[in-house]
Amino acid sequence: VQFVRRRKGRGSVRYKEGMMIRVRSVLQTKWGKADEVAAALKEGMNQLAKEMGGRNPHILTDLSGPFHRVVEEIDVESLAHWEQNRSKLFSHPEFAKFMARVDGLIESGYQEFFTIES
Repeated sequence: VQFVRRRKGRGSVRYKEGMMIRVRSVLQTKWGKADEVAAALKEGMNQLAKEMGGRNPHILTDLSGPFHRVVEEIDVESLAHWEQNRSKLFSHPEFAKFMARVDGLIESGYQEFFTIES
């Protein structure tokens, strides 16, 4: 898949075969609950991410910035790949187990998408 993404004042960048997207999911947990959320992610979500076609999954906890954050990073082939597998993820039984385990432990969250340049 090739398409052009515009960058302000920098021309355009072509996405080429083999380029990867890093998806970063940032979870703001309730006070003191980051370890529980990180443990739940490590137990179930890393394997689930691999089953969904993701690569290089990482679970991170904060050392600076806002307290009690857990970050999950995974590399995927494209945004289209991410969208296709996201719907599968939400219907997967392991995802339901993870959500039941962390229910009430997460206050908010957001996702970021990056092109891996090197």
